[in-house]
Amino acid sequence: MGKPQSNFQYRTIFGVPLIAGNYNISTLHKIEPMLKLTQYERDSLNKLGQSIQEGKWSNAGLVQLIELAGMYLNIKTIPDYAKDQKITYNGARKRQRPTEIFGVKFIIDNF
Repeated sequence: MGKPQSNFQYRTIFGVPLIAGNYNISTLHKIEPMLKLTQYERDSLNKLGQSIQEGKWSNAGLVQLIELAGMYLNIKTIPDYAKDQKITYNGARKRQRPTEIFGVKFIIDNF
């Protein structure tokens, strides 16, 4: 006996089905539109998403992945960036375009 067939279609991001209802694809696409990514990046995200969906990643592993990406991006909140650069909050916003992730605005300063 095989799996029962269903006509239900999951919403997907990077080709990976989203099961949790609290994800909004339009919000995820604001982070980095898929058209700006290379084919290698899209394929890598797809494989990563599949391995997460298959339960191969623990929460601790995912946290480490986020921290690793944050280190490479040199990501900071706007107030922290302003403090480090000794400029005002508005000066920080004007100097670097903020990127919103999980509802929080960050400055990516990896030049």
